[in-house]
Amino acid sequence: MNYFPHICTTHTYDDKIATIKLAQEEGLCVCSGGIIGMGETWEDRLDMAISLAELGIESIPINALMPIPGTPLEHLPLLTEDDILRTVAFFRYINPEANIRLAAGRKLMKNNGEKAFKSGASASITGNMLTTAGSTIASDRALLKSMGRKVIE
Repeated sequence: MNYFPHICTTHTYDDKIATIKLAQEEGLCVCSGGIIGMGETWEDRLDMAISLAELGIESIPINALMPIPGTPLEHLPLLTEDDILRTVAFFRYINPEANIRLAAGRKLMKNNGEKAFKSGASASITGNMLTTAGSTIASDRALLKSMGRKVIE
């Protein structure tokens, strides 16, 4: 909530919350999460996790920033795997019923995020995302099967 205006200039945090609540009132399942590694603090990440829990968000994508040359955040360092895993773990703890979805930035983790699935992630967003190449459906299925997870064909 506190870091939101540093990143988003097209609408306010209150606008975002109002939109989410309207969608929920209409019976929609809302998918809302964020991108970590954009200069926010650990407290900002915690604030986001708590806000999503208070809203009852059922699907929470966690994206790790992949700084791209020529963009305003190109100078930011890549997140470490440990930082991503800690974030996934406390999002899971605070949002125990939500689908915590690994999204952009999985390439920053060993074996495309295997440890994240053991740290609380319950789903993935597969394919090319926004401006960076993502995981393939085939590689995600193979990873999850190797971990003994049920994979729907």
